[in-house]
Amino acid sequence: MRSVPCSPSSWPASVQGGTGGRTAGIGTGHVIRGLERSEASGNSGSMSALHPPSVRVRNVVGQDMPDLLRLDREVFLDDPMPHSILRQFVDMFADHLLVAEDEDGRLCAYVLATPPHRGRSWIVSLGVASAMRRRGLAEQLMRESLENLRTEGAHTVLLWVEPTNKPATALYDSLGFVPDREGPRPDHFGPGADRILMTLHTTP
Repeated sequence: MRSVPCSPSSWPASVQGGTGGRTAGIGTGHVIRGLERSEASGNSGSMSALHPPSVRVRNVVGQDMPDLLRLDREVFLDDPMPHSILRQFVDMFADHLLVAEDEDGRLCAYVLATPPHRGRSWIVSLGVASAMRRRGLAEQLMRESLENLRTEGAHTVLLWVEPTNKPATALYDSLGFVPDREGPRPDHFGPGADRILMTLHTTP
């Protein structure tokens, strides 16, 4: 799920100054660019792990670039992040890009957030490989990322979600995100790409 579109000109202010935004649709492949794409596809409710996968969660490193690019293209078939943009995110926000690797050392999930700016952060992208879905991995990554942001002083975390991505919406709701009262914003990410803004207020 992606919460922010790949075009820099349409990123929120916090992203334009050094942050990005995508959320890999939980199960649908496009819900978080801003939590628009998220891996919760097929999950429901709190998305608790049915069969916790054996994965190692860590910060991204430069050597992960080929595997991360492969993962992003696998998860976001219709909207993969350009190599140049993903490379810059790795360079600029390594401390806020968590990856999960499976027992074979292959990346199977990632979440990208923006560093707190005046107490606000965005979830830019959340993606989980299809073979690793329905195991609570998206929730695990989100919780670790949110805890890191709280520790760094973020008191507000935002993301965009596709109105039809019910699994992603359910995941964010279980984590405490609240949808904006405005409801879906027509064509927010382009013609036909409606989005709902969701906000989480944290306690640093």
